[in-house]
Amino acid sequence: MKTLIEWKSLNRRKPMIVYGLRQTGKTWLVEDFGKNHFKKMITVNLEDRRFHNAFGNTTDPDKILSVLSIMSDESIDDSTLIFLDEIQECPEALASLKYFYEKRPDVFIIAAGSLLGTSAAQGRKFPVGKVDGMTLRPMNFREFLTALGKEDIANAIRDYDTDIIDPLSSDTTDLLKEYMLVGGMPEAVLTYVETKDVFKVRKVQERLLDQYQSDMSNHPPKNIVPNMRAVWDSIPNQLSKDSGRKFTYSLMQKKGGAAIYMTPILWLCDYGLLTMVPKISKPGNPLAAYSDRRSFKLFAADVGLICAKSGLDPKAVVDGDRMFTEFKGALTEQFVLQELVASNHAPYYWSADNSDGEIDLITESNGKTIPIEVKAGENLKAKSLSAFRDRYDMRTSVRTSLSGSRDEGWMINIPLCAIGSLDKALADRKN
Repeated sequence: MKTLIEWKSLNRRKPMIVYGLRQTGKTWLVEDFGKNHFKKMITVNLEDRRFHNAFGNTTDPDKILSVLSIMSDESIDDSTLIFLDEIQECPEALASLKYFYEKRPDVFIIAAGSLLGTSAAQGRKFPVGKVDGMTLRPMNFREFLTALGKEDIANAIRDYDTDIIDPLSSDTTDLLKEYMLVGGMPEAVLTYVETKDVFKVRKVQERLLDQYQSDMSNHPPKNIVPNMRAVWDSIPNQLSKDSGRKFTYSLMQKKGGAAIYMTPILWLCDYGLLTMVPKISKPGNPLAAYSDRRSFKLFAADVGLICAKSGLDPKAVVDGDRMFTEFKGALTEQFVLQELVASNHAPYYWSADNSDGEIDLITESNGKTIPIEVKAGENLKAKSLSAFRDRYDMRTSVRTSLSGSRDEGWMINIPLCAIGSLDKALADRKN
């Protein structure tokens, strides 16, 4: 909301596109913004093909506005927000955003859609450089706590207040188990808040998974659909295998490697259902300059969805710390990846060429490269992290685990519940 309010205040603005996986709350966000910050809002749902006529015959923004005004029976002036929902259904509407930027930058226009990343990737009339964008993702752990009415804990995590976080480790561990089962999809969270019934939450998650399967059938090129489904179905197995999280083509039923699977993988990433974590050759700055996208890990958009897709019995994983060690710690690493992405990090990973040494995740914080080791169990020895530090003379390393905060000089332990506050933890340490 803050981003949208700042966008409204600009004297010359580009049309805004709200990206995000289906059912992350894009429509709700824009409509709430329009209701509270504009006198009028015209919502154009482009799943209704009647509205396509407004864009199909002209690229003139004034004529488009006239048609939309007539079709919606609403006048359009400088107090009106125009919301083009499901814009991926009308390529001409997507292309028109270029002309609104060039000829009518005074118009308040926001678009949203769940397949816009794929439109950009396929070059389908996407107005590159002519639009602003923001991505709406599943709710992170702090937002989940806020939804549960646990604002005090959420604020302590936001501020990285270890004097509060550490004494509450038992409480936060139980809440983490709940979050990893429920995940951050808004409808799943709302269902849990209202019912506290994880089996009703599972029904919501299964319905969402069905919708994503339907999108795979209806939108991508037909020739990649079978391989795309095969990639998506393989994710639980890919995350839990003994050889690490690296995506392994040999686990796929059809042989052919990157030649047949890379396009489906990129489609799923552009859609928002998967996140790719590339390998780096060394921890240089910026990390992107040292990435090798031939080797990568794939994570799901939401930890709750991956629990549902894996068929994990909620009752079977709530006792002890099994949730964190299930699938050889894959769910814990999925959680950490999700928290980092939600706080605007672009994670990578590193592995030695001739040994089993690996750094689970590597990111940048305040211009510094930060290796992160994820510990799901009781063994907190950080052999790979120590070897990596010695090899590359790393000044600061991070381990995240269920253990409390700890500073060992060369490495700090950040409680798992607070890994989303990585930047704050490192800034406090520096100060």
